Amino acid sequence: MSGDVYVEGIRDVVKGFREFIGEGLVKELDGVFSEALRNEVSGALSTDKLEHEIHSLVEKLWARIALPLAELTQSILSHTYRTTLDEFSV
Repeated sequence: MSGDVYVEGIRDVVKGFREFIGEGLVKELDGVFSEALRNEVSGALSTDKLEHEIHSLVEKLWARIALPLAELTQSILSHTYRTTLDEFSV
């Protein structure tokens, strides 16, 4: 029974997160992280020369996810700023 409550709680958190940042950014993040898993993470797991390739794979990973993470940060900060302004403009 408690497992069902836990799963339901996770679903609520995910739903709230999606509503908070918007469906467009959710789709962008999903796509970017899926690509990173397919390319850089898969490359790291399948190479025999990880010690030689890790720097390149990490650079590619960060290049791929940096902009969407910056957009996520901006979205969160913007929402926080608006909420703070709303509280003071009573």
